[in-house]
Amino acid sequence: MNLNLRKTDAAWLWAGLSGLLCALAFPPFNLAPLACCFLAPLLWAVAGKGVACAFRLGFFAAVCFFSALLWWLVPTLSRFGAMEIWAAAPIIGLLILYLSLFWGIWAVFWVFLQQKGLASWQICIAASAFWGVLEWCREIFFTGFPWGNPLYALSEFPVFLQLVEIIGIHGFVAVLILLNLLLWHALQSFRETGIRQGASVALLFFVLVAVLFLHGRWRIESVRAQDAGFPSLPVAVLQGSFPMDVKWRPEFQEETVDRYTDLARNALSDMQRKALLPLKDKARVLPLMVLPETAAPFYFQELGPAAQRLLYVAYDLNIWMLFGSLAYVPAPDGGKAMLGQLNSAYLIDSQPRVLGRYDKRHLVPFGEYLPLNGALEWLREVFPTAGDFLPGVADNIVLKADGLRIGVLICFESIFPELSAEMARAGARILAVITNDAWFGRTGAPYQHEAMSVFRVIETRRWLLMSANTGVSSIFTPWGERVGRTRLFEPGYLTADVRLRDDVTFYASRGYVIVPVFLALLASLGLIAALTRRERENTH
Repeated sequence: MNLNLRKTDAAWLWAGLSGLLCALAFPPFNLAPLACCFLAPLLWAVAGKGVACAFRLGFFAAVCFFSALLWWLVPTLSRFGAMEIWAAAPIIGLLILYLSLFWGIWAVFWVFLQQKGLASWQICIAASAFWGVLEWCREIFFTGFPWGNPLYALSEFPVFLQLVEIIGIHGFVAVLILLNLLLWHALQSFRETGIRQGASVALLFFVLVAVLFLHGRWRIESVRAQDAGFPSLPVAVLQGSFPMDVKWRPEFQEETVDRYTDLARNALSDMQRKALLPLKDKARVLPLMVLPETAAPFYFQELGPAAQRLLYVAYDLNIWMLFGSLAYVPAPDGGKAMLGQLNSAYLIDSQPRVLGRYDKRHLVPFGEYLPLNGALEWLREVFPTAGDFLPGVADNIVLKADGLRIGVLICFESIFPELSAEMARAGARILAVITNDAWFGRTGAPYQHEAMSVFRVIETRRWLLMSANTGVSSIFTPWGERVGRTRLFEPGYLTADVRLRDDVTFYASRGYVIVPVFLALLASLGLIAALTRRERENTH
């Protein structure tokens, strides 16, 4: 009995270690190679266990992972959500418990296949595919929260990620899990069947890694060569770095415009030094300045004094300017009442004219709105700062100017790959992520958010400009390399010469639907094989 207890205690320790290893692969720790082996301790823990125990251990591993990864949500909700810590902690705890269900379900699937005695290759393929299906489910259930996909830990190594243009993050996370499972089987084989069997499985692991690397190098060179044939555009990403406790004060509106004016002038000077600005006979190609989410902390649509100053800046500097601002849907009677607010992005030119407005479509639940169409209105006592924002419509998802087509992702939207894929299909030639990550403070969260942009660019093969109020702001190439990155809580800018691409990847055109269906089919075939085997055993 004591021996069994010791084995059970050790299983919990192994499961917890698995979750912590996965968390260490993410920023701010950035031990990315751990993403290729984090599952090994959990698989050790569930070996020989029943499905009920496997669920508990998988669930516990995920609790350890998401607690270490998302702890910053508690002080964020407390400070900016008008909550006490004691109230914010259990709310985030419920989110963590929900997310942990997916790991628990996967552990049950893994153990069930093991119990049915399927071949190792069948188990590995079905279990890897099932993880990809679960990540897809996390993206769509209850408005979706795919933060913490283990694949995002590899954002610093784009050379290994080029298959994402075909199979997307759901297909590639299945590849990552397959690497974990191969490593596990290699260790098991060394332990149980000898060096020869273990070496053959280990060799398969390294062959798969080598194939990903060699394919990645080839695709990067190919995409880079293709990129040179597309029209160029000088761009700048501006980071104003306004703390949240002053950003919305009316007296800071003038200072906000002044700071972004100075940053734009400095960015133009930098473009001149780098010879990025177009010749006068190409004056229709204006430099593009990208400012963060709600960089204009007022209702730009009212064209008040601060808005007029922004228009003058675009005219004076002869630039295109993309920036975030609040908007609203006015009441039908034309009065001052509004039907709801919009989180919007405006594109203006040097005429100066407003060329278009994009309204954020995927809102943050319990932050920008309460889900279920008002059925949860009673929760405003718990979430007093929850907004009354309305989602934008899909009629105007690409902002257009002379030869310029911009797909804008506002904050939370950049973690949903189907949105950027839709924009690429609709004709977006570059992508812009505008966000305000000041809420997260000096934690790993801004870097975790930025890491997801690497996958948006490879999925669509678009240059991406990420402008964050307090950082981190970045510019990414279509093959996932970072041209530059700003520092947290420091005003600054980045400049580059980007290309306006119009090709559409397989993932952006069809893969975002086909890949999850294919993964579900693979997982289902594994499940059917296991159930069929059980029926045969019962028959005999």
